[in-house]
Amino acid sequence: AGTFNRLAAGGDHNCALDSFSRLATCWGSNSAGQASPPSNVTYDNITAGEDHTCALRSLDGGIDCWGSNADGQSSAPIGVFKRVDAGDHHTCAIRLDDTITCWGRNTDGQTSAPAGTYRSVSLGGAHTCALRMDRTAVCWGDDASGQSSPPSSETFFFVGLGSSHTCGLTIDDRRVVCWGSDNLGQHYP
Repeated sequence: AGTFNRLAAGGDHNCALDSFSRLATCWGSNSAGQASPPSNVTYDNITAGEDHTCALRSLDGGIDCWGSNADGQSSAPIGVFKRVDAGDHHTCAIRLDDTITCWGRNTDGQTSAPAGTYRSVSLGGAHTCALRMDRTAVCWGDDASGQSSPPSSETFFFVGLGSSHTCGLTIDDRRVVCWGSDNLGQHYP
């Protein structure tokens, strides 16, 4: 019960930030402690992976993570950040200087962020995408289905990632453009 202003869905758990107190509330599977947030800490952003959760502290812009750390996905670096996002077993955040730092499983290069400055970062199963300052997309990590090969001619407001596909909302005409796997109709019709 309550009102919330942020929501994150993970593998088998969910977390939300209370609209007024900005405290985290989580529910669902807690097999690795992913639904057990620190108490009495306020957050501005929250994200959930397969079995871990991370949140951006309101007080100092640092990151707290809880849950599984089998791949280092909950070992957030020290620093001040603007945003954090979680994939299945990896996590990335944008620093104050707009660069990206990633940690966790790197079997497909999903934590090997390219140099540069970025507006946003979004994570999928084993790939990562970010929007450059000019709003073009760049992706890295698993590309077995083309999910890390965005169209170079488009600019985006937002990109969202699945396990083997990626979609973006274009700036010019608000179209949904998808790339990667479409074996189950993942691309917008």
